[in-house]
Parts: sequence; C-alpha cells; structure tokens
Amino acid sequence: MNLDIEESQIHPYLKTMVEYHWQNNMPFIYLNRQGKLVQQWADGTIEYLVDEEEENNKFDKRYEKPFEDDGAYAD
Repeated sequence: MNLDIEESQIHPYLKTMVEYHWQNNMPFIYLNRQGKLVQQWADGTIEYLVDEEEENNKFDKRYEKPFEDDGAYAD
C-alpha cells in the first residue's frame, strides 16, 4: 500500500479501508499531499479527479469587476 498521504492524516483503520476497497475492485479515493482529490486502484494506477463545475468556472481575476460599496444596505 503506497498512498501519498500526510502522516497526520492517516486514520487508524486506513489499511483496513484500503484493503476493503481494493479487494472489491473499487478505487480508494483520498486527498494527496498536494491537496488534490485522487483515486488509486489496487494495481497502483492513480487518476486525478477534477470537479467539473470548478473547472468550468475558472476565470482570470485580473478582469473581475471591483466591488463597489455604495453604502446602501437591504433591510
């Protein structure tokens, strides 16, 4: 079992959970050290999972309209 997980994030039953997934032909899904969501298969194959909504909403913040506070509040 070779997972890219921080030592502080390791659960006492991690090995049991990973073995259960891999014995049932399922990937084990976790956040790696870089904070990316990955799924890892028993054969060592790693796939990075990307949130489609987040991927579609990427934009260059340099072109974001600045927030203007006109002092009005809705009550």
